[in-house]
Amino acid sequence: MALALSLEEALVDEAILVSCPCDLDLWQSLNATWPENTLSRSVSPTNVDAPNLVRITVLVGEEDIITPPVLSQSYMQTLTDNQVNAELTIVPGGDHSGNRALSRAWLEAIFAARARILE
Repeated sequence: MALALSLEEALVDEAILVSCPCDLDLWQSLNATWPENTLSRSVSPTNVDAPNLVRITVLVGEEDIITPPVLSQSYMQTLTDNQVNAELTIVPGGDHSGNRALSRAWLEAIFAARARILE
């Protein structure tokens, strides 16, 4: 999703990314057990133009071992460096499975986005 947001102008006004492996080079280095070149045809959102959106909300569980917070933090730095209006929330107790903590944060982000859109 993060990559798709960088491909076209004005696809959407706002996006919510949850548990995003947005820095594939870093993700690969954290997952040394994956076969070499597993991601050879993939493009990392950190390596393309920043999306042109009104806002991006990035959510990740504090206990996510599949896409740990450092990946979202790396992408957030890319967004910040490119003056993209973005917010990162590392959800205490959240994991990658969409447990209650992460699901609650995700729903709150959706309702906040809806309120902004309807303003």
